Amino acid sequence: MLPGRADVSVVEEARAAARTIARAATARRPRTRYTVGATAAFLVRASCLLPDRVLDRMKASDLRKHHPDRTGRTERARRA
Repeated sequence: MLPGRADVSVVEEARAAARTIARAATARRPRTRYTVGATAAFLVRASCLLPDRVLDRMKASDLRKHHPDRTGRTERARRA
């Protein structure tokens, strides 16, 4: 069975996260925070401008895509 588009996207995200973790682990002077993906970078930049409640709601909605429901499927898997 060939992986679908959603599977490829997840693999690419995992590779990007692994590269970032490896870079952080081997850095001589690691930064306080590293971002992986456009959403994370946006949230870090928006944290200077938006109130905490708005940021919390944005983070929760982004995490909901990856959290399984009672059937064990994520929102991303249900859409695929």
